[in-house]
Amino acid sequence: MSFDDFAFTPRRIGIMIILLVLAVTAVTAWRNARIDALARSAMDKKSDVHTVKRLASYSGQRASDLLVLVASGAQIQENRHAAIQALVDRKDAARVSRLSELLLPTESFAMRQAIANAIYQTGCSVECVKNILYYEERMWRGDRPSEETGANTPAKLSEEEIELQTALDEILRKNKPALGAVLERTYGLAGPFPSPFAVETVSRLGITEACPLLMRTYLSVNENVKASPEYQNVASAVNNLGCRNQPIRSQP
Repeated sequence: MSFDDFAFTPRRIGIMIILLVLAVTAVTAWRNARIDALARSAMDKKSDVHTVKRLASYSGQRASDLLVLVASGAQIQENRHAAIQALVDRKDAARVSRLSELLLPTESFAMRQAIANAIYQTGCSVECVKNILYYEERMWRGDRPSEETGANTPAKLSEEEIELQTALDEILRKNKPALGAVLERTYGLAGPFPSPFAVETVSRLGITEACPLLMRTYLSVNENVKASPEYQNVASAVNNLGCRNQPIRSQP
């Protein structure tokens, strides 16, 4: 046996690379199949939280995406909560923000509360801010959650709904740049007559950064429209925020 028998020739190196690639592919395929099986099981009504925890033990984007799927539509509520917590533990702000799409009156209060807590801990994207405002607008316009629907649906928010709104408001305050952008582009806060919901929101949240936009409307309308409800809303917000005591920025 010569020394050449042990040498790494180009041919042998090529074979080793091919074998290594095949081995890695096989392991990855087995791992992905295992992750997919755990996710399918977690979605089923016969599974439990331990299945979600086993899914969460896998790192990587595939497992994270499937945790979002479980959080969004698992048949067992405990599994949905466990998936949300797993995403929080991963500090996965992008995927937690995506869960803001579930902030709807049709979702259970426990789920809406869990999503709000998760977003508060991880962060909120611009799209997340938009989803929070959409939910708050629906509640502001009179929509009520599924657990309160009935013949004697209360006209005002319940105590727990007020607590949830307070938590969501705090998220919005923590994301003022995104909040301002959404209120301007989607709710017309920069327009001559902004949305009443937008005006009420900045007033309720104490967003004094909105004063230049509000003062533009407050000072520029004709006398014959100052009695309109829309103008009165703006005037009320100007007073609540103390906008008249702030210097007026020159417009470009």
